[in-house]
Amino acid sequence: MARLLGNTIFGQSLRNDTPSDDTSMVDTAEQIYISSLSLLKMLKHGRAGVPMEVMGLMLGEFVDDYTVHVIDVFAMPQSGTGVSVEAVDPVFQTKMLDMLKQTGRSEMVVGWYHSHPGFGCWLSGVDMNTQQSFEALTERTVAVVIDPVQSVKGKVVIDAFRLIQQQVLILGQEPRQTTSNLGHLIKPSIQALIHGLNRHYYSININYRKNELEQKMLLNLHKKTWMNNLTIENFNQHNEYNTNIIKQMVDLSNNYIKSLEEEEEGKFTQEQLSIKNIGKQEPKRHLEENIDILMNLNIIQCIAVMMSSNCISYIMEWYGYVAILLLILLAIVVGVILACILGGQHCTVSIQQRQQNHELTKIQQEQERKREKKLSSKLKRTFHHSSKTEQPIKPIEDVKTVEFTLKVGDDRKKTEELTTNNESTMILLPTKRVTQAELDERQKKRDELRKKYNL
Repeated sequence: MARLLGNTIFGQSLRNDTPSDDTSMVDTAEQIYISSLSLLKMLKHGRAGVPMEVMGLMLGEFVDDYTVHVIDVFAMPQSGTGVSVEAVDPVFQTKMLDMLKQTGRSEMVVGWYHSHPGFGCWLSGVDMNTQQSFEALTERTVAVVIDPVQSVKGKVVIDAFRLIQQQVLILGQEPRQTTSNLGHLIKPSIQALIHGLNRHYYSININYRKNELEQKMLLNLHKKTWMNNLTIENFNQHNEYNTNIIKQMVDLSNNYIKSLEEEEEGKFTQEQLSIKNIGKQEPKRHLEENIDILMNLNIIQCIAVMMSSNCISYIMEWYGYVAILLLILLAIVVGVILACILGGQHCTVSIQQRQQNHELTKIQQEQERKREKKLSSKLKRTFHHSSKTEQPIKPIEDVKTVEFTLKVGDDRKKTEELTTNNESTMILLPTKRVTQAELDERQKKRDELRKKYNL
């Protein structure tokens, strides 16, 4: 009453006291919303580290005083024992956050998670020290503990904790206060209570928020289709499984025969037989189940093998056609390459022959020049000799005609000899077909000219 009166104007006028502030209490109505991606990544990371503990950081945002969103998580390279895990590596944490910002993940660190494989969700002394170091940076940091061994489909063993401030305990105040009826707390286990739950740390509500697309994706994650029944199993494993089932069927059939013999003998009543068979396998029911399993598996395996063999034969047929076409194309390409190679050799031979013929024409030209010089010198000598003997001198045109006729005759003889010796040589002067009589007359004229001019 004194406090209420003190907060009023009347009380202030009477006592002149300042209103006292309400102490902030821990709110257990705070909820953590974990996304489906984060939960799957935590479970996968925890299963991969069994039987050792693993840890990682949670990324998200603090929406308000009562809501924490966990959007994504990433693993930390920490080595843990069976009960505790080492502290966080700050260098790796800063590098990972920088890389996540480059990919569009600009969320802040809202807490950390670690696994307790097979021994429940609670915080050990090392875990409380790690959580205390996180809360020194951010007061609302959350520690999530997940058990990947006890978690099954449809039920995940997970819990979130936060430390209780020691100042609250020293002042004797309540460690927590429920201010809302949203959500519900999971009933704590005896092991968690022994390790300091509600004394050193308290639990926080966990909720999972999913949209329609995430729900469809999760429902179709392990959904079986008609194609799964037509997959071919490994033949060795299938053979081993068949042999094991047949061995079990043999044992079950022997037990069933024994039970029938006992009933026929009538040594035991029906109640005694039922009491005797308590805790034992019922051979008839198990035998029927094994027969159904064996028949279904073998029929499915045979159908799948037949379908795959037909598909393989169809594919091999098409592969055969493709191989024939490729061989034809390869033969065409090889033929073109060989033709190009042979054509290149023929070109080189013809070029070499042309070079040889060109060299031969040069030699023949030099020989012709020498012959012309000799002929001109002989004509000059005959001209001087005829002037001494006082014989009639013919004009220069006669000398030129004589030189030309002699040259033509010698060149024809030379070309005929060259053509007989080498067929590939080129003819220097064009020839005209004449009769044998004309050739004889020309030869006589040449002989007469040689005698006349002493050539």
